[in-house]
Amino acid sequence: MVHGELERPQLRPIKWKDLILCLVGRRRFARVIGRSMLPLLRDGSLVVYRPTRFTENLLGGIVVCQHPFKPILLVKRVDELSRDGELILGGLSPAESTDSRTFGPVPVSKLRGVVVAYWEN
Repeated sequence: MVHGELERPQLRPIKWKDLILCLVGRRRFARVIGRSMLPLLRDGSLVVYRPTRFTENLLGGIVVCQHPFKPILLVKRVDELSRDGELILGGLSPAESTDSRTFGPVPVSKLRGVVVAYWEN
């Protein structure tokens, strides 16, 4: 599937409920670094994600994954789910993105969660 074929994901701003869920460990924070998720998320945006290992309904969604080769987290869109149980990840701004086109498919075991909200500073 080509990057432009997926619908643009919708995210809502962070609410107080998200912050409380983070405090009790039911949600987590990650920071967007770089311009790969423009125009939806800017460099420095904070996202709240719901930890999960399930791949159901992820296609086109924004997820947080462990980079397959580096000790960093990625915030990317799920462009495809391969038959081998791997995620094909892409940025919303392909020219600015290092994603599965560079590092290949990401094993589902690297999935950390699904982004549910954002905050821009």
